[in-house]
Amino acid sequence: MKKIIASITAVIILAILGALGINIFRNMGPRDREKAENGSTLVVEELSWYNHGEKQAGKVWKPGDENGNFSDSLGTRPVAMFFHDPMKGAYAESIVKRLASQGVIGYTTSCPEKSKDIESLIKRMGKQSFADQDRIFIIADTYAADAVVKAMLNIGRRTAGLVLIEPMLQGKSAVTAKRYGNEILSISPEQKGEAFSLMEDYMELRGAFK
Repeated sequence: MKKIIASITAVIILAILGALGINIFRNMGPRDREKAENGSTLVVEELSWYNHGEKQAGKVWKPGDENGNFSDSLGTRPVAMFFHDPMKGAYAESIVKRLASQGVIGYTTSCPEKSKDIESLIKRMGKQSFADQDRIFIIADTYAADAVVKAMLNIGRRTAGLVLIEPMLQGKSAVTAKRYGNEILSISPEQKGEAFSLMEDYMELRGAFK
């Protein structure tokens, strides 16, 4: 009877937290492992975000050691957060997997519609035990780029870099992107074939691989 009461209480508490709009990060799915192109092992986990009872699903790729495990003893690592167009999740995953094989934590999620949700997600990522909050890089593609640039007005220079792939910017976000100038790497459709190498050079100059 006590176990039943405890279970019901836990469910009620979670429901209240969701109703209050409290954001919670937690690993949900089972830990998995994948092989990167260079043969290294990547540890893959689900990392989900809750706000107002709605789940913002995402996946995180961590570089594995010789035993195929991610060790916290290695200290915090740079993070590349890829906010992608809902229809382009496979492309985002391919990019962050390549970055993870070089020691960067990769994270992908479908881009939230509201700028404040993007801001909250970036801030909370910086508080994760594995994340170097001074080396958080943001990547966004097509329509997601517009929402991410708007969020940058408040996130500002707390991010180590911003990469926009085939960005579709409108109004205020287009003006903001121009204001940041060379601090933003903008990759055009004509450059997409060399997107990863351009991104790699840009991130290296900003300390991603040190």
